[in-house]
Amino acid sequence: MTDFLGCNVQITEWSGRAQKHLEEWGKTRFDWPKIFSVHRDPDRLDIAMWSAQDRLSGLALGLCTGQSLMLRFAEGDPRDDCPLKGNRILIALETATNYAQARGKREIRLQPINDKLVDLYENVYGFVLESPRNEDPYYRKGV
Repeated sequence: MTDFLGCNVQITEWSGRAQKHLEEWGKTRFDWPKIFSVHRDPDRLDIAMWSAQDRLSGLALGLCTGQSLMLRFAEGDPRDDCPLKGNRILIALETATNYAQARGKREIRLQPINDKLVDLYENVYGFVLESPRNEDPYYRKGV
């Protein structure tokens, strides 16, 4: 992805290093330490996105559910000068797709739905909105 994005990108798991760098973000949308401590599934996908100069640029968590991988949480460094701004969802989706394929899953799902990214989900990445009865809606796409 480095060649495509034009900057260095490294993907790691959630760690003490990531938690330390998360403090640089200031206020976050999610309580990441709690999320990663609650979701201890052995087949979870925890994503820490790093850009140049050892900067934590994004976090995401995917959970395996039946024949799918559900990308449940994703958030990027809120500072305006983040080198991966505008590309973090692409990085999370690419990582989730590769992981889902490796685990033998048939699709990836996105939930909760980020209203600001609906156009990207549908028109760029080809996701389809599903609204099952008595369940929260989600986006899905085959892998």
